[in-house]
Amino acid sequence: MVLLTLRWDNSQSFNQARKQDHKCGYCGLRFIDGEDIHLHHIDGNHNNWKSQNMMAVHQSCHQYIHMSKRDT
Repeated sequence: MVLLTLRWDNSQSFNQARKQDHKCGYCGLRFIDGEDIHLHHIDGNHNNWKSQNMMAVHQSCHQYIHMSKRDT
């Protein structure tokens, strides 16, 4: 599992979080200013960086998403 941790000052993570009204795309809770957030590749292709394939999520949510995929 490859995790990409980004901070608010990263323009791609900030822009994606802004598109999501600064809420996690998985749990719906708001991000805290300065919090590390992860960008999740919705289709699983880590070479696909198109904005419609990205979802800003909490680190714990990202881990849960990938752990759930392993169990299926």
